[in-house]
Amino acid sequence: MVRLILLCLLTLTIFWSGTVATAGQYPDLTAPEVKMMVEEQGAFLVHVLSRLEFDMQHIPGSINIPITEVATSDLLPADKNHPVIFYCMGVR
Repeated sequence: MVRLILLCLLTLTIFWSGTVATAGQYPDLTAPEVKMMVEEQGAFLVHVLSRLEFDMQHIPGSINIPITEVATSDLLPADKNHPVIFYCMGVR
């Protein structure tokens, strides 16, 4: 099941830099790149859609912070150099 979910299109990929960024500022990642970053670098996965959408489908091990709450959330790592991948499960 994890393999299938990781093959879904990751439409929003941002590395936390202390400011809200646009999707065009950072590179898109492939599913294998995301998997490698999580396994080898301990990247933090954040699902940015609603709680309902998170409950319906998300990458196991990710947390849910709706995009409207990212700037004020205290759930993100304090270390701004720690890789964070924000994603949603489809095209919006």
